[in-house]
Amino acid sequence: MTLRVHVLGHWALYRDDALVVLPTRKARALLACLVLEPGRPQARDTLAARLWSGSAPVQARSSLRQALFEIRKALGPDAGAALVVQGAEIRLDPARIETDLDRLCTQIAAPRQIADAADAIAALDRLLPDFDTIDAEFAIWLGAARATTRARIEAQLAAIYRDPGAGVLHRLTAAQYAYRLDEFDEEAARAVMEGYVRTGRAPAAIRVYDALYARLDEDLDIEPSLQTQDLAVRIKTQDLGGDMRPQTSAPTAAQRTLSDAVAILPFDRLGGRPDDGLGALGLLEEMTCILAGLSSPPVVSSNSTRQYLGSTPSAQTVQADLGVRYVLCGSVRAAGGSTTVSAQLVEAATGTIVAARLLDYPGEDALLRPTRIARDIVKIVVPSLHAAELSRTRAIPTKAQEPYHLYLRAREQFLALTPESQTRARQLLDMALDRDPGFAPAHTLMAEWHSLSIWQGWTRDRAASEAALEDSAHRAAALSSNEGRALALLGHNRVILHRRYDEAEALFQRALDTLPNDAETLIWTVPSYAYVGQAARAVANGEKALRLSPRDPLLFRNQHFLGIAHYALGEVARAVELGLACYRRAPRYTSNLRMTLAALAAQGQTDAGMLRAHAALEPGFSVRGFMQAQAFRDPDQRTRYADHLLRAGLPA
Repeated sequence: MTLRVHVLGHWALYRDDALVVLPTRKARALLACLVLEPGRPQARDTLAARLWSGSAPVQARSSLRQALFEIRKALGPDAGAALVVQGAEIRLDPARIETDLDRLCTQIAAPRQIADAADAIAALDRLLPDFDTIDAEFAIWLGAARATTRARIEAQLAAIYRDPGAGVLHRLTAAQYAYRLDEFDEEAARAVMEGYVRTGRAPAAIRVYDALYARLDEDLDIEPSLQTQDLAVRIKTQDLGGDMRPQTSAPTAAQRTLSDAVAILPFDRLGGRPDDGLGALGLLEEMTCILAGLSSPPVVSSNSTRQYLGSTPSAQTVQADLGVRYVLCGSVRAAGGSTTVSAQLVEAATGTIVAARLLDYPGEDALLRPTRIARDIVKIVVPSLHAAELSRTRAIPTKAQEPYHLYLRAREQFLALTPESQTRARQLLDMALDRDPGFAPAHTLMAEWHSLSIWQGWTRDRAASEAALEDSAHRAAALSSNEGRALALLGHNRVILHRRYDEAEALFQRALDTLPNDAETLIWTVPSYAYVGQAARAVANGEKALRLSPRDPLLFRNQHFLGIAHYALGEVARAVELGLACYRRAPRYTSNLRMTLAALAAQGQTDAGMLRAHAALEPGFSVRGFMQAQAFRDPDQRTRYADHLLRAGLPA
């Protein structure tokens, strides 16, 4: 007999694979005392006083005997194999006990499993949350047990990130977990920064430092230690020792060649007050950090491009100097209290303009807010850059393409929304990850691929697809400086697939703390917030995502998600408008077909063409079967949605 016990989050007890229900809270609490210290004999009197502190000793011991009887009865006739009672002492046989804490320690220790430990790490602060009010003495013991458990995990994580013999990603992930557990732990913060540098993501390391600096200043009114400040200076000046040189398990596309890289030049300042070039350099730093954080394409360090401040070199000159394929240049004109920014992305070899845009900021000197300009420029440039690279590499044989280009081609196939295109997308993603296992965007797209295959009904093994989705998203979060996107995707699927609403909320909060103004991060929160009864918040996030990425290649998905939010809010006319816009762009998107038909039915309408399309795409669909897995948390909302689907004409 093996007892499996869940103590992180809500209590659960299994005998082998069968759920065991203990009849009283005190019986559960008694077993919890033994589970958290397996193998250690505990005195009956100590346990009785801990759980029945308000009772006389004789009555407390009697209550303890009753609780032991309840545990033995629930476990069955061979309970004595696990629950050992010897005179005045009680213990659990550690060979018969498995806990989720044990599994967490195993995952942390294994380089290939540590990425799967994120949820358990997040749940450490919720050790036995249902047990706080059992008894005053028990509450004191439980507080100490929580502190001891947390310290045990923190020590294990620290041992890994301090170990120079551990793998780079293993050390980085351990440090990330430790830093999340204690946001004032400077040693863990430094380990995260060093890990980002070793994996070629210096801008992400600086963002960690900036956040730490702000947190220490605001909460403790102190600065980071000199050791931490020195590390930040070394990263910013690229004064890195051999132990911190970027390294990965496999060379990335950026390490193989700079031929696809982008050089960002200091923008010319035209008019306005003189600033000795500081405004232009500030904008240069912001754009470089944001673009570098996207993992692809590679971007040349601003230390190498600041040399062009005050000059206007040709794109060919920059290519000759730095070996890049693209040059991003422009100007900032300030006049009358307003600012106009001109940005151009140029193919260096030919001088061809790939993208160009004018951005107006009325009533402000925008260089005082360089982050806003940088985000706006990158938002415009990146889609054009991806399109240019996709077009340029179409004629190159697949076997000769870099992971970045394979990812772009996979993304193009993914957007076609057909079973055939998804098969090709998967092949391309497998090739990209085979060539560079550390390429985070491919892991993120792989997670989206599994999600789509589940909800379009294309997978033959749903359980395997769900597990693969989790694995890909965890890997993306561990590898990417933009981990917020992967965390938000994980949260989305916690709700859609498993109805684990509280876990999803925690993941969304971490994601939005990391990337509060990222359209992709925001949009993944929208359906879940709609499903859990926060429709107004869902609408706000969805509308913001549309503003941030108005030309998104996944605009159809964003429109659908926002349509769900408006439907949940009762704004069915707007839901219909968004659903029809999505339908025009992606007529095979079955989730949108259902939501749009429901919104139409709420207005007393239907659409025969959409009904035929849905029937062709999901011939075995039934409302009854669909609603068994539908994610609306409120039963009344679920009932209304089912009624609207039936009124729309979908089969019962």
